[in-house]
Amino acid sequence: MNTNDRRVLKTQKALRSALLLLLNEKDLHSITVKELVNTADVHRATFYLHYQDVYDLYSQMEKELLEDLTQLISADGNHSSDSIYLAIVDFVCGNKDLVDLAFGQGGNIQLRNKICDLLIQNYLEIWVTEDDLNEITEQMRFVTAYHIQGCLGIIEKWVKNNFQIPKEMIVELIKKADINIGSLY
Repeated sequence: MNTNDRRVLKTQKALRSALLLLLNEKDLHSITVKELVNTADVHRATFYLHYQDVYDLYSQMEKELLEDLTQLISADGNHSSDSIYLAIVDFVCGNKDLVDLAFGQGGNIQLRNKICDLLIQNYLEIWVTEDDLNEITEQMRFVTAYHIQGCLGIIEKWVKNNFQIPKEMIVELIKKADINIGSLY
């Protein structure tokens, strides 16, 4: 099957949108394939051409979210903090429904933790590269965990408040939280 076929992409988008819509109403384990395909207006057999079950669809969405975040962070060759923060906030704005899975009302804590772990690992790698260090110390791990949790807390609050504050203000808040992080180490 050609996954670049517009019909395939349209079907997958409809199923993903339907799943996100249903997740606003109920837990993942309560969603059936029948109600998913009815919401997406897709035939059941078409669903099974793409996914094994609802969990498979959710898992693929989660995996793509994490891959997109990884690419976003690694795409910045100079690892400028400001550009990374702006890129992450832009990503959140452009993927509101998907990001809502982790940070919205009733968000998936496991997904939030995966995002946090991914950001921590990338932040540590950037830190080692920027400061030309030989190893990641335990103190660096603590400071990084503190910093990333704080940044994610800002984003989570923003998502739960339905993006009422302009994204530029969110970037500034994250940058302010970052200013003194180096003094902790």
